[in-house]
Parts: sequence; C-alpha cells; structure tokens
Amino acid sequence: MTISGNALRQLHRIHRQLTDLRERLARGPKQVAAGDANARQAEKAVEDAKSAYTRARVLSDDKQLQLKSREGRLRDLQIKLNEAKSNKEYQALKEQIAADTQANSVLSDEILEALELLDELTAAIAAAHQHCVKAKEEAAKTRARVNEQHQKLETELAR
Repeated sequence: MTISGNALRQLHRIHRQLTDLRERLARGPKQVAAGDANARQAEKAVEDAKSAYTRARVLSDDKQLQLKSREGRLRDLQIKLNEAKSNKEYQALKEQIAADTQANSVLSDEILEALELLDELTAAIAAAHQHCVKAKEEAAKTRARVNEQHQKLETELAR
C-alpha cells in the first residue's frame, strides 16, 4: 500500500491542527488559574493595607492617649508650682514643666505624622480595593472567555 505525498501532507496538517487545539485547550485552565491567583493576591494586598492601617491607628491612638496623660500631669505640676513652699522646689517644678512641655511638643508632632500616615494608608486601601475589583473582573472575563473558547475548541477538536 502506497501513500501519496498529498495524503501525508494532509495527515501532517491535521496532526498539527490537533496539537494546536490540544495546546489551546490546555492553556485555558492555566489562564483561569493565573487570573484567580492575581485576584487572590489583590485581596491579600487589601487585607495587608487594612492591617497596616489598623496598626498605625493603634499607635496613633496610643500616642494621643499618652499626650492626654502628659497634659494632665502638666496641670498637676502647674498646681504644685502654685503651691510651692521654697524657691528650690519652685525652680525644680518649673524645669519639670518646661521639659514636659517640650516632650509634649515632640509627641504632638509625632501624632500629626501618624495622622498623615493614616490618611496615606486610607488612600492605599482605596487603591488596593480598586485594584482588587479590577482583578476580580479580569478573572471573571478570563473565565468566561476560556469557557467560550473551550466549547469552540472541543467542537473543532471533535470535527
């Protein structure tokens, strides 16, 4: 039995088409998995941003509480200053008040920086959330496209 060159060419072409269709079918689940992985990564970024915001908020609140307690201490020192019995006690209280006032100033600056950081983290959360929504939309589009192509490729493969 002899096989003509045209029959061999046609058989080779069909074989290449089958290989191409099988590769395209195998590529679909990989694309879906990549889209899902991207969406999961975006969700993790949102969670990380929220976690960073929470930590920064706790630190900011701690500093604000510390500032309030220091201000209460300053009021107490001011009362003691008014009740001082000797010049030495008066000078010591005056120095302590000056030191605490300076420390409160530094703490106020730190609180302002912490509040600015909170604003930046809020913006980062919003951006991460937007990215997450887009990633989920892309994953859904990829899944729909792959499903559509899968049906067409299966039909073509069966043919």
